[in-house]
Amino acid sequence: FSTARMQELHSYIKELDQSEDVTSIILYGGEDNSFSIGGDFNELSKYKEREEVENFINIVADHYVDILSLSKPVIAAIDNYAIGYGFQLALLCDYRIGSTRSSFCMSELAINFGAYLMEKYLGRGCMQKLLYNCNFVDATEALRINILHEVVSPESLIAYAIEKAKKFSEYANTAFIGTKWTANRDIVYGLRIIREEGIRNNSENF
Repeated sequence: FSTARMQELHSYIKELDQSEDVTSIILYGGEDNSFSIGGDFNELSKYKEREEVENFINIVADHYVDILSLSKPVIAAIDNYAIGYGFQLALLCDYRIGSTRSSFCMSELAINFGAYLMEKYLGRGCMQKLLYNCNFVDATEALRINILHEVVSPESLIAYAIEKAKKFSEYANTAFIGTKWTANRDIVYGLRIIREEGIRNNSENF
């Protein structure tokens, strides 16, 4: 998942959020595709200047904060793999539905967005186990530890996500926005701190 593609997704999601014709947003990798297999490490390995690293960190942080701040319900419909960035993107969604063959892995140790998000959503012990071991978590375990809220068959995944989106769209928008901000406020503030620490720590390498 390149930086350019991340920015493209970011712009498209914000466009959907501002549209009066859209009541809910579903993030889905497509039929039989993975949700996301992570960031483009080949791209990151080519960064040579401090400004390039700072720009990348800012892009990621802005992307994550904006998803948490969207006014519409955001549902992740996860099939096959959600790795690294894909795992983080899923956690940021308001509701996560996985297929029975969905699998998760956090392979990021550099900037610590992943560690922070897993600790906030899953708890410290679970974060440490998943992050340091880099183990894949199957759908059954993901449901047990609250990575997923529900698990369905691959064949019914997107249809079920659409039905859930219709249900969420019936909520009063003002009430939903207030509830979502209350739920996500501390995470948004924390991501801003992680951004500052990431820029400072990575700047020392240049």
